Amino acid sequence: MHESINVQLTQEDLLRLQFSFLARQTYTWVLLLFFIGAILNIVAAIVDGDITSVNPIMILFFIFVPLIVFLTIRSSRKSIQNKFVKETKTYTWSDEGLFMESESMTARIMWADFTNAITTKSAIYLMVSHNAAHALPRRCFTQEQWIHFRKITKSRIKRKNKYKWVRNAIIYLVIFLVTVGIVQYYAAN
Repeated sequence: MHESINVQLTQEDLLRLQFSFLARQTYTWVLLLFFIGAILNIVAAIVDGDITSVNPIMILFFIFVPLIVFLTIRSSRKSIQNKFVKETKTYTWSDEGLFMESESMTARIMWADFTNAITTKSAIYLMVSHNAAHALPRRCFTQEQWIHFRKITKSRIKRKNKYKWVRNAIIYLVIFLVTVGIVQYYAAN
């Protein structure tokens, strides 16, 4: 059985894709914790009346995290100008895989070639690599197509690197401990 949808991505679709991707990354949550710590450090320094007691690293996080959000929004604005992104794409799926056709490109992707399928309330993102995906907004599906497509992606796409989060957690823990050690070393001198 073959079913098809036409997809015309908007800037909002790209923003949702980028923020959905970021929300699933461990480093995003680590940065968010440091950002909250930076805010608390700055507020505590203001309450104490000694602004010079603000840790310089906390000022860096206070600036860095909003900068990431700004650059993500800017990136989606630039991406929507890309010819391929602006084109209407026709996605046809079957039990074997997904066929994508647009004005400038045609691709046949077997279900096994997708590394992950991320389903949100507003879209399904079919990951072809760690940082590339096909975004299929829910508004492009009928209700029956949406249910069928979710079922087929769930049964056909097996998430690769299931235990990658353990490796990442260890790496982030080591980075955190080294950072704390460096801060403690300079704070003691």
